Amino acid sequence: MEVLARSRSASAVEASAMPVIIRLEDKYDGIRCQLHKLGERVALYSRDLKEITLTFPELADAARRIRSDVILDGEILAMRGEEILPFADLQRRLGRREPDLFMREQFPIKFVAFDLLWQNGQTRLNEPLRSRWESLQHCPRCQTNFGWPT
Repeated sequence: MEVLARSRSASAVEASAMPVIIRLEDKYDGIRCQLHKLGERVALYSRDLKEITLTFPELADAARRIRSDVILDGEILAMRGEEILPFADLQRRLGRREPDLFMREQFPIKFVAFDLLWQNGQTRLNEPLRSRWESLQHCPRCQTNFGWPT
């Protein structure tokens, strides 16, 4: 959601002439994740740069259907349909050495992207957040296991 705010400045006249757009997003209780997709290769990285691709193979499989090469910043959430499950449910999937098919069914997950950092060989980090977010909304996407903020 974007809201219009007034910037702090020396005078009320200047403040009314200089509106500022502020972006507000939901705070999710999940795992921060960067998704790197280049061709058929997909890697998921946690906040501390640990590769977690094998923990969430269904995300990697779904990401291969994205038509663009991308690096997305987002959050992995335990979700059933549109219901966000407690973080404790997501934690049960962490730290496993081998994927567990029953965990996938019991605690389904989604990757919710909130920033487009790189696309088709070009960094997007020098662009304003608003521009990156608008590009994210138009990024060719897959439907399964992905959520996109509105």
